[in-house]
Amino acid sequence: MELIQDRATLREGLSMVSADFVGTEPAGVPYGGEYRGDTAFLDLLRAVGKHVSMRVHDLNVHDLDETVSRTGIQRALAEITADMVHLSTGETYPLRALEIYSVRDGQICGLEVFYNDSKSAGEFMLN
Repeated sequence: MELIQDRATLREGLSMVSADFVGTEPAGVPYGGEYRGDTAFLDLLRAVGKHVSMRVHDLNVHDLDETVSRTGIQRALAEITADMVHLSTGETYPLRALEIYSVRDGQICGLEVFYNDSKSAGEFMLN
């Protein structure tokens, strides 16, 4: 994926994932479901990468500090505009997505992904 520019960047990002990480992708995509554990984020990237690559055009991250819960979890919202590029056909699909990251003690413990139209995105990936 274009956001991960090299192995060092990937290693740094993965070092921020907690052992109890839970990531959720929409059910309408081929890799939809829940990913758990300290390797789950990498597993999720690999699952996406089996179908598409991403060309990110715009990424805006919003710190949602006021959402700190009694559990000490902070949240950040990422707004993403990208093109998914189908690995088999080279066709592109315009994607808008929201990702909600949960952070506890400086480590990412959760990720929820929402697509503007997960059904159409899933159909695109399965063609």
